[in-house]
Amino acid sequence: MLIIFNTQTNIFINRIMNSHILFYFHSMLFIGNVTPRTKIFFLLPLASKKCIFAAISKLPNMMKRNLLLAAMFAMATFAGHNVKAQNPVFSYDYQGKTLYYVIDSNLHAQVVSPDYPDLHFTVDSSDCNPWYGHTQPQGAIVVPDSVMFNGEYYPVTALADRVFYYCSNIQSLVLPQSLTIIGKLSICECLGLQSVTFEGNQTPGAGSRIKVIDRHAFRGCIALQSVILPDSLTTLAYAAFYHCTSLQSVTFPDALTTIENFAFGECDALQSATLPNSLTTLGDCVFIRCPGLQSVTLPPSLTNTGTYAFDECTGLQSVSLSEGLMTIGEKAFRRCSSLQSIDIPASVNTIGLSAFQECGSLLTVTLHEGIDTIGVNAFWSCSSLTTINYPSTLKVIGDNAFEFDNMLATPVVLPEGFITLGNVAFGDCSSIPFADLPGSLSSIGDWTFYQCISLTSVTLHEGTERIGTRAFLGCTNLTTINYPSTLNEIDEVAFGLCTALDETLILPNGLTNLGLAAYAFCSNIVSASLPGTIGEIQSEMFYGCTSLSKVTIGEGITNIGMGTFNVCPNIDTLFVNCAVPPTVESPIDSTFFTFNSTVVVPCGSEEVYRQHAVWGLFSDIVEDCGVGIPDVDIPDVTIRVTNSRIEVEGAEGENVRVFDITGRIVRNEALSAGVYLVQIGNRPAEKVVVHPNM
Repeated sequence: MLIIFNTQTNIFINRIMNSHILFYFHSMLFIGNVTPRTKIFFLLPLASKKCIFAAISKLPNMMKRNLLLAAMFAMATFAGHNVKAQNPVFSYDYQGKTLYYVIDSNLHAQVVSPDYPDLHFTVDSSDCNPWYGHTQPQGAIVVPDSVMFNGEYYPVTALADRVFYYCSNIQSLVLPQSLTIIGKLSICECLGLQSVTFEGNQTPGAGSRIKVIDRHAFRGCIALQSVILPDSLTTLAYAAFYHCTSLQSVTFPDALTTIENFAFGECDALQSATLPNSLTTLGDCVFIRCPGLQSVTLPPSLTNTGTYAFDECTGLQSVSLSEGLMTIGEKAFRRCSSLQSIDIPASVNTIGLSAFQECGSLLTVTLHEGIDTIGVNAFWSCSSLTTINYPSTLKVIGDNAFEFDNMLATPVVLPEGFITLGNVAFGDCSSIPFADLPGSLSSIGDWTFYQCISLTSVTLHEGTERIGTRAFLGCTNLTTINYPSTLNEIDEVAFGLCTALDETLILPNGLTNLGLAAYAFCSNIVSASLPGTIGEIQSEMFYGCTSLSKVTIGEGITNIGMGTFNVCPNIDTLFVNCAVPPTVESPIDSTFFTFNSTVVVPCGSEEVYRQHAVWGLFSDIVEDCGVGIPDVDIPDVTIRVTNSRIEVEGAEGENVRVFDITGRIVRNEALSAGVYLVQIGNRPAEKVVVHPNM
C-alpha cells in the first residue's frame, strides 16, 4: 500500500497497488519529499522484500524508478531502527505530564499504557497493572488533541483499553475534542478521579466526536461526582459507570440511543435520571441499587424498561412513564420502597414479572385501557397498596400478582374477555370486599383468594368451569357464592375455613369433581346437597361443619370418604338417593360422628340398607316412596309441600300441627329439609319428608 499525504489539502490518498498481495502494516517510516507539496510514507509489512518490489512493479516507469529508490532507502533505514514489530509505543509530554501513545493504521494516535499491549498480573489475583514498573500519571491530566512523533503531528482519537486502569492518583481528566472512543476499562478503578471534562461539549460549531464509551470505562471511580456526557455520544456500554458511588448527577446528550446493562448500577449518590428522547434501548440493571435516585423520567422513544432497570432504588419517589412504552420489564422497579404512586400509560400492554414487587409505600396504581397482562409477582407484597383499577383490555393476572397486599380495598371486578387468573393472585389480600369474575375466565387458580378475610361475596358467571385448590381457604367472612351450571370442578379445601358461608349449599348437577375437604370447617352450613355426578364424596368433605343438619347425597355417588362427616354432631337427616348403599371408608366412626340421624333412602331400599354393615348402624331408616313429596294416605286429605311449607287440603276446620323428629312442634314456614310428623285433629300423625328446594 502506498500512502500519499498532500500537505496543502490535508487529504490522505490510499492506493492499493496490488489487490492480490495482502499487507499487514506494523510500522511507518517517513521517506522524503517527492514534490514540494507532497510527502510519501511507506508502510512496511512483515512480508518479504519480494512483496514490496512486486507491488512497485505495477506502477508507471517514472514512478517505479523513484519508488524503488525510496523503498530501498526505507528498508535500509528500517533495518537500522530499534523498533518493535508492533506499532512502537512512544512517550509525549504535555503540560508537564507524560503519557504514552501508538500510531494506528489510520495515522491516528491512541493513548496507551507504557508496555502496551502487554499486561502484568499479580501473583494472587487476576487484576492487571498496565503501569507495572512505570510511574503512574497523577493529579490533573489533560490529554492533548494531537501529539508529535518523528517530526509529525497525529490527532489523538482514542483511549486504548485499560490505559489508566487502577491509576488511583488521577484527580481530574480533560479529554480532547479529537477523541472518538473511550476503550474498555480505560479509566476503570481510578479511585481518586473527581471530575472528567469532554472538550468541545456544547460548543457551537465544534462539538465532541465521541460515539462510544466502552465497557467498564469508568467503573469504580468512587470519587467522581458529576458527568456531562459528550454531545456526540450514542452508546454507553456495559457497566460504563458501575459503582461510581459518589456520582450525583449525569447530563445525558440528545444523541444517546443505547444504555447497556449495569451502566449506572450501584451509583449510590445519583439523585435523578432524565433520559433523552433519542434513547431507544435501556439495558438490564442499568440503575440497579441506586438508593439515592429520587426521580426518573423515561422518554416516549423507549418501548421497554429492561429487566432490573431500577431494582432496589430504595429512595425512588417519582417515576414518569411516557406514552410509547410498551413493556415494564421484569423486576424493573422491584423494592423501590419509597415509590408511592404509578400511572402506567395506555401504550403499556405488559407489566413484567415482579415489576413492582415489595414496593412497600406504593398506595395507588393507575392502569389505562390497553393493558393486557399483569405478570407474576408484579405487585407482590405491596403492603400499602389501596387502589387499583382493572381496564376492559385486561386478560391476564399472573401468579402471586397481588399476594400480601393486605390494604388493597378495590373490589376485584374483572372484565369480560379476561382469561387467566393465576395461582395466589390475591392471596392474603385481607381488605378486598367482593369479587365479580367473568364467564370468560374458565378457571380460578389455586389459592387465588386465600385468607381474604374481608371478602363477603363472589359472583361467578356461566363459563367458569373450575375453582382451584384452596382458592377461598380462610375467607372467614365469605357468605355468598353462586355456582354456574358450567362448573365441573371444585378442588380440595377450596372453601376450607369459610366459617360464614351461607347456610344452604346446593352444588350444580354438572359437577364432576369435588376435592377432599372442600368445605371443611364451614361451620355455618346447615344443609348441603351433593349431585350424583361427582361419583364419590372425598375424605373430610364436611369435617368440622358443626351446624350441618341436613345432607342430600345424589344418585350415582358410590363412595363416602374417610372423615366426611367427622365433628358434625348436629346431622339429623341424611337423604341418600342411592338404591345401592354407598361404600363408607374406614374408620367408620370417623366418617360418621353420630348414628342418631334419620336416613331417608329410595323406595324399596330400606332392607338393603338395614342389612349393610355400616348403614345398618343407623336405627332410623326411612323409605321415600313418593315422587317429590309423597301424599299421605288419609282418606279425603292431601298433604304436599310447597315453598318449604306443608299444605293440607281436605281438612278444613281441623287443627294441623307439625312436629320435627324429636317431637317438638315447629312453625310451618320455611321448613328446612328433613323428616316431619303432621297431625290433623286427633288422627294419627303421618310422616312427611321435606326435600331440599321444595
